[in-house]
Amino acid sequence: MKKKFVVALLACILSISTVACGNTSQKKESSTKQTAQSSSKKKSGKKAVTNAKKDASSDDDENLSQEEWVKKHGNDNIEDGYDKVEKIDITSNTTSFKYTGSKVVDDTDSSGKKILLVYFDFTNINDRDCTFLDHYSFVAYQNGIQLEKTDWASAIDDDESYNNYYKEVLSGATINVGIPFELQDDTSPVKFRADNSDDVDIDNDNVTQLIAQQQEINLQ
Repeated sequence: MKKKFVVALLACILSISTVACGNTSQKKESSTKQTAQSSSKKKSGKKAVTNAKKDASSDDDENLSQEEWVKKHGNDNIEDGYDKVEKIDITSNTTSFKYTGSKVVDDTDSSGKKILLVYFDFTNINDRDCTFLDHYSFVAYQNGIQLEKTDWASAIDDDESYNNYYKEVLSGATINVGIPFELQDDTSPVKFRADNSDDVDIDNDNVTQLIAQQQEINLQ
């Protein structure tokens, strides 16, 4: 009789233990599901906020003027469409134009001005003879004001690079060219800009890739 009672008691204990384990497992599964659903909702919420911000930014951009858009998205290394570089170095499939130096010449005796000569190596890569003026445009500023180019001055008349200004260059040849400007003063830096907007590939009858660069020339 005692044995039957003990067996019945053990069976009852095992039954209760099994039910308890089952409930614990179900609770864990339920908790895991709730956590996953909560995480999914958070991710969905973040995506919705991000997309809303993108849409708002896109709408804002559509209402910006060109100047405002450039200020918002523009590159700090670009000014007025010119890449700001330490030294101008432009190479296309027809020519190359590389800054080599500069100097200030005193012409106060004849013109009352000091002149800045900016030097470049010009190389003709195409199959036709040409001058660098056939391919490049340039401009210089000092104190925010455009400098006048000097056509002639006695102080630079003997400068070899200046005298190369209008010379034609055969295919494969390189000359150093001096570009003269009348300075406002001999201390303020000069902003020099050059581009190959006149660089035309005659053989293919099209304009080569436009390259525009800007550098600052310190006079002291």
